[in-house]
Amino acid sequence: YRLEVTDQGQGMAMHQIRAIDLGLQDAPEKYDQQGAGLGLLIVKRMVDIYRGSLTIRSTVGQGTTVEILFLL
Repeated sequence: YRLEVTDQGQGMAMHQIRAIDLGLQDAPEKYDQQGAGLGLLIVKRMVDIYRGSLTIRSTVGQGTTVEILFLL
């Protein structure tokens, strides 16, 4: 199974993508978002549990694509 989600938001820098494993969010107060910033961390943990793969492609200022792949 393959799921791909794309947005055209602010994008993420490489250090932000790497910080997902640590549950870190980069300066959330400077964005108009609400929440704890744990969404991708939770998804990553679930993908790890089911031995899938998670790929994040992002360009700052252009958006982000997250691909989740599960093999049967």
